[in-house]
Parts: sequence; structure tokens; C-alpha cells
Amino acid sequence: MNAQQKISTGNLEKRLESKPDERYEFMKSVQINLYKAPAEIKENYKFDLIQSVNSNVKFGGFYNGSVNIQFSPAMYIKPFSFLSIYANHQKNLFIPMECITDNAVPLAVETTGMVLIENIVKMFAPPDKVVRGVAEFALKNCVSFIVYSIFNSSQASQSSGVYKHDFYYFSAGITF
Repeated sequence: MNAQQKISTGNLEKRLESKPDERYEFMKSVQINLYKAPAEIKENYKFDLIQSVNSNVKFGGFYNGSVNIQFSPAMYIKPFSFLSIYANHQKNLFIPMECITDNAVPLAVETTGMVLIENIVKMFAPPDKVVRGVAEFALKNCVSFIVYSIFNSSQASQSSGVYKHDFYYFSAGITF
């Protein structure tokens, strides 16, 4: 190798001493990084009844002669790269075995309402995941409250032995 070396990049020519540090610095300064903005990702929506029902309604099993049905709308949003918010509304209904047929209609209406809301929000909400997540969570909770209020507001249904236990869980995570 010569004491000097000719490095050519297009119209750019420069003579460098053959010291490795100088060559490296020159190559580092000549290097061109191409950045292509990410293409806007379109979410392909596909209706999946099984997944929609499974994400909202669960069979909790049998307990003291009652059937446990769980409605659990949940929300996970990440408005910023360092902040994530999770919310879950867990509603457990304990329905006596002898009252299952009397409560089939409200259970079907509530399940259908949650599945419809989830899929309608996915189809028509703006692509912003924060808006979509908040809207879906709020609407599912409204449907759950309205359906339960309508079907369980009478004195006869309150004495039917259906027991409701619900709780909300909210958490926020900050990543440093």
C-alpha cells in the first residue's frame, strides 16, 4: 500500500494518509443513510365472531348451584411511546341453575351488543388506536349497564337470585 490512497465517491475525491482512523472518519462522513418514511399501514379488518365473543364473554364455571358468566370489556391504549394505559371492567353474574332460561334473553342481548360494538368500532372508528380504544371501552360499558338495568330493574328479577359482582381495574405504565 502507498503512503497515500485515492478514494473516489462519485464526483468526490479526497486524498488521505493511510492511517486507519482517517480513512474510517472519511468513510463515515461520506456514508449516505437513506430514510424512507414508513408506509401508512392499513389495518385489514376481518369479522371474527368467535374471537369477538371470546374477548368479551367468558364462562366462569359452576359455583353453589349457579352458573358464572363473565363479561369483561377491556382497553389497552398507548397514546405515547412511554405511556400505556389499561382498563378492565369485570362483571360476574351468578345465575341459579333454575333461572337460566329466564336470563337467556338478557345474556344474549348483552353478548350481541358487545360483539356488535366491537366490530362496528373497528370498522368505522378513525384509525387512531387511542380514540378507537376509548370509544369501544366506553360503549361496551354503556351497553352492559343499560342491558343489566333494563332486564334487572323489576322487583321480580331482583328476587330471582341473580347475583352480580363487578369491579373496574385501571393501570397506567410509564417507561423510562
